[in-house]
Amino acid sequence: MSAIVPPFAFRGLAGGTALMVAVLLGSPPSQAQVPASATQETVTRLQVRVGELERLVQDLTGRVEEALYQNRQLQDKLKSNVGDIEYRLDALEGNPTRDTGTAAPGKTTPAKPGAVASPPATGVLTPPGKQGPASSTSLPTASATPNAGTLPDGSENDQYNYAFSLLRNSDYPSAEQALKAFIQKYPKGKLTGNAQYWLGETYYVRGDFEQAAVAFMSGYQNFPDSSKGPDNLLKLGLALANLNKTREACAAFGRLEGQYPKATDAIKRRAQSEIGRLGC
Repeated sequence: MSAIVPPFAFRGLAGGTALMVAVLLGSPPSQAQVPASATQETVTRLQVRVGELERLVQDLTGRVEEALYQNRQLQDKLKSNVGDIEYRLDALEGNPTRDTGTAAPGKTTPAKPGAVASPPATGVLTPPGKQGPASSTSLPTASATPNAGTLPDGSENDQYNYAFSLLRNSDYPSAEQALKAFIQKYPKGKLTGNAQYWLGETYYVRGDFEQAAVAFMSGYQNFPDSSKGPDNLLKLGLALANLNKTREACAAFGRLEGQYPKATDAIKRRAQSEIGRLGC
């Protein structure tokens, strides 16, 4: 309790000094007069505010994580597209005399970019063995026969070129039928391994990855020594990856370099890119 100062105690002091002394000897500091309920209310408001800030931080953290995830997906897609482009360019810049396996050197025409939809094949066609005499017959066109499922008259090379011309013209359903007819007619032909690979491509470019996987697997198993052996194994892995069969796809990519050490750099790079993308 504060001491009570009698009024006469200030009589000898000047007015200002007397007032100061009165204040100093008056009521205790104001903090002691703050009600407990007011303090509790302030604490409650601060707790509510802190909770709101925590929720805001959590929301922002979630958004940042989502943005990082989307950015990672875009980076993976960009890497895949870059791999496709490098794969195509390397193929188109390869030896043009290996395009169809039938035309004489200097008379071949490399496949035009985009002639086979992405993801592309190697863009060149190499027969699985030594070629016979070069054929002087010009490349047949889709109009050589009225029925796409049948093959025109001519040699094995001529009929293969006809089926391949349908593929280059992006007539994939007709190319599918013609390639099937060719494979059935020449089960052990010198170009059958190539035809089996391109049959898989007719499915792949149309998004029928299940049929594509079957066709590429058939080519890999039945024609392992074909020049398209590495391509079959690579595209088998790509088809399986599109079917969300990651483990099987990784097995295909992992086997490629060991089984085909002389595969082109484009094929090896694409396989390594997919191994990284899939986290094999």
